[in-house]
Amino acid sequence: MEVRPNAVRLGIVVLLGVAFTLTLWLVAPGLFGLSTAAPATTQVSATVKKGVGCGQAGDGEVVTFRQNGQEHEAKFDGCGHQDGESVDVSVPTGPTGPGMVVHAAEATTGDSGSSRGLAFVFFLLSSFAGGAFAVNWFWPVVKPQDTASEGTL
Repeated sequence: MEVRPNAVRLGIVVLLGVAFTLTLWLVAPGLFGLSTAAPATTQVSATVKKGVGCGQAGDGEVVTFRQNGQEHEAKFDGCGHQDGESVDVSVPTGPTGPGMVVHAAEATTGDSGSSRGLAFVFFLLSSFAGGAFAVNWFWPVVKPQDTASEGTL
């Protein structure tokens, strides 16, 4: 049984694409949202106590919120809000302290649903396409050899 060179090339591209994608997944599992190592958070409504414009966001904003029946104050890593404005924030679960930083609820990591898994599949397919292009572009073309019967009539 003879194996065609194109089949070997395609096999090499597929194996390299799978190896590259799995290596990237093992090195940076959070890249595709497949890691559950993100800290647990709770979404609460907060009130901006000290708003800061985005041009002067050096110290950040300060918000107050109610969690577990207690009033808390935390630094908010956003900008451009007015004093007294209500914002939804993501608060880390567990002990709270004076240096706590909260994030905008819609900007928390890992809240993208199933689109991250789809991104992983698309990355795998794009690695196949890029590898196939590279192999076909840079692989030397083998020209068929002339036989003695072609030159004579």
